[in-house]
Amino acid sequence: RVATVSELVDAALQEIGALGASETATAGDAQLGFLRLNRLLDRYANQGLTMYEVTRTTWAISANDGEYTVGTGANVSVARPVSMNAIQDVRFIDTTPNPDEEFPLQRLTVDQYAAISMKAETGVYPQAWYYNPTFTTGTLTLWPVPTSTTLQGALYALTRVPQFAALSTS
Repeated sequence: RVATVSELVDAALQEIGALGASETATAGDAQLGFLRLNRLLDRYANQGLTMYEVTRTTWAISANDGEYTVGTGANVSVARPVSMNAIQDVRFIDTTPNPDEEFPLQRLTVDQYAAISMKAETGVYPQAWYYNPTFTTGTLTLWPVPTSTTLQGALYALTRVPQFAALSTS
């Protein structure tokens, strides 16, 4: 049987002795429990404890553009990864051959990216990527800046358990 958020809140309050076995939470207490449950999911996500699958998201790579926003509704439309560790892999797809070919890119740490003196250097294909979890959308940088017009990107990122929408959510 699948429980609702309201039932989970009642069970938690019963577990800590705030409610008796047959009691249910008041509307105010249920709402407070709902808010705290969603806050707990946020905390766990920051620690990677609610990441349950890897999602592959593709986007168009524009020639002579090396920076892409990452987040809901951004260039790479996926829930914004909270850190570089939430990104498992970044690749580029060459759509010229049939079928398309996908190639891995090297992950750059902050120090490695900072050490690149010619960040605007161009090349037909990118070789590496760097992610900065800026707010409200993250920034994914490809290096060198690709000049090919036949590329797509593929981002493999951990997907977290979403927050609950309402007390009635199952």
